[in-house]
Amino acid sequence: MKKECNFTYKFLVILIVLNFSNLYHTSSQTIIKMKLEGGVYHIPCVVNGLLLSFIFDTGASDVLFSLKTAKFMLENGYLDEKNILGSSYYQIANGSYVNNTQIIIKEIVIGGVKINDVKAAISNELNAPLLLGQTAIKKLGSIKLDGEYLTIESGIADLNNTNKVIKAFDNFLKAYEANNNGLFYNAINYINAYIDYNPKDIHAYLLLADIYNNNNNYSESIKCLEKVLLIEPDREGIFHVIALQYSKLNNHYEAIRYYQKAIDLEPNDYLSYYNMARIYSILKEYDKAIFFNKKVIEIQPDYAYAYNNIADSYNQIGKYSEALKYAQKAIDLDSKMAEAYLSLAFAYRGLRDVDKTIYNLKIAARYGNSLAQMFLNKQGIKW
Repeated sequence: MKKECNFTYKFLVILIVLNFSNLYHTSSQTIIKMKLEGGVYHIPCVVNGLLLSFIFDTGASDVLFSLKTAKFMLENGYLDEKNILGSSYYQIANGSYVNNTQIIIKEIVIGGVKINDVKAAISNELNAPLLLGQTAIKKLGSIKLDGEYLTIESGIADLNNTNKVIKAFDNFLKAYEANNNGLFYNAINYINAYIDYNPKDIHAYLLLADIYNNNNNYSESIKCLEKVLLIEPDREGIFHVIALQYSKLNNHYEAIRYYQKAIDLEPNDYLSYYNMARIYSILKEYDKAIFFNKKVIEIQPDYAYAYNNIADSYNQIGKYSEALKYAQKAIDLDSKMAEAYLSLAFAYRGLRDVDKTIYNLKIAARYGNSLAQMFLNKQGIKW
């Protein structure tokens, strides 16, 4: 199963959770130890429930998000479209102005101190740095900077929400690691605990789907993937993965239905066409298998496996001359494809050419095709 859940969580969660461990509290102050990287100080924040690391930038007028981060937030429920206000000019640290998209962040938690309705901007650059600027800093009240330490003088807020976020992401990390180590029962418990905190995070459902897949529980995997589609209905890759899961359950017609949905969203999805063709071969509907493999090579003209699968289908329906043509094309594209030589051998057998049948069986055997090896060994023919 394709692991779409690789959102570099292992790195991000470790980094941010470690940052959150650098919080110190007195009876009247919150002291945060920031992290120095690349000559600037980074500070962890919880933005509408999402853990992010910002550059603490007193020279920036607004809080600034990269286009990539903003897109993720919008797609996963951390940013509401109604809080996107339109374009504005944003002043950066060197005093110049750039045109960005203005938004309102409903809540930012910094060291347990909660601030609301923070004016922010989305950069037009995909990977722009995340900046914690004056629109957030001023809302913190009186602060003091002493090297790597930020002191918020207004006293500590309720830390319960911050601790919940840290625990939730710790559960995600534990689920990720348990899945990699084959501890599926533990992984399921950890990721469900995370989902209880953040039920709109598609990456959690993708990870849970992967856990069930690795435990051969394909039905439960499909249920998790369907939940992803409830959040993001047009996520084409999910339809493809659901189809793969139905194939593992031998529910071929449901698999075809989901491959077709993937193709409806992305007409150049040649892998969905290829897998549909493979299913029709299993169902012995060879005309349809040929049709969809030809769709594959319309999109990917150099996809050797599709040519060979067409050859195999033509062999199955007795059109050996056509099979020869497509098998040879597969070999032209991949001279070591054992399966294509086997297809040639079957085509020549259908045409009653014994010498060429044996010749191509030997090549297929040398390139590792077990069926060719077994046949030649049974006949006592050296290869």
